[in-house]
Amino acid sequence: MFDDGYYVVKPDAWITYVANGLPEADARYTAEFQTPANASIFGYEAETAAWQTLPAWAAIATADRIITPELQRQMSKRSGAKLIEIDAGHLLQISHPDEVTALIKEAAAAAK
Repeated sequence: MFDDGYYVVKPDAWITYVANGLPEADARYTAEFQTPANASIFGYEAETAAWQTLPAWAAIATADRIITPELQRQMSKRSGAKLIEIDAGHLLQISHPDEVTALIKEAAAAAK
């Protein structure tokens, strides 16, 4: 962690846990160009949750090593989300862009 509270994940850990399932070159690229996050985000408590009043959609990464698929399913069920499951790691938007895009388009169409 940096003195200002920001941190990045070590590249080898990023590749193993965050970018699992990506081609080696893509995994290394994402590890090297990750955006630093501030540790304060982990203490944030939302006042309201949009899923309590709005429809929700979710894409579950069944090989995720960051957020367990079981937890993803639990949160999706609690929110009443329409969900899809994709056999991939955490970075679904990179490894399976077509499936993620289709889900986003479905959500956007339903919001009209």
